[in-house]
Amino acid sequence: MPELEPGQRPTAEQAKALRQAAAAERARAEAVAAMLEDLAENGLPQLDECRTWAEIREELWAGYDAQHDVGHVA
Repeated sequence: MPELEPGQRPTAEQAKALRQAAAAERARAEAVAAMLEDLAENGLPQLDECRTWAEIREELWAGYDAQHDVGHVA
């Protein structure tokens, strides 16, 4: 995020960066709000309906590897 001095107006480039940061924060806040609304409506899922973080992580890495064809680096 750009650094501004007190009383300084942002340049066009800095203003663009600030707007992009604001949009990213809005998107994150919207995702959290949607999750909280879902919890309020449906409560927490049963344990047998859940996946572990390890399962989710492995699935994400497998998708990343498939998209980027990185192979092994070791």
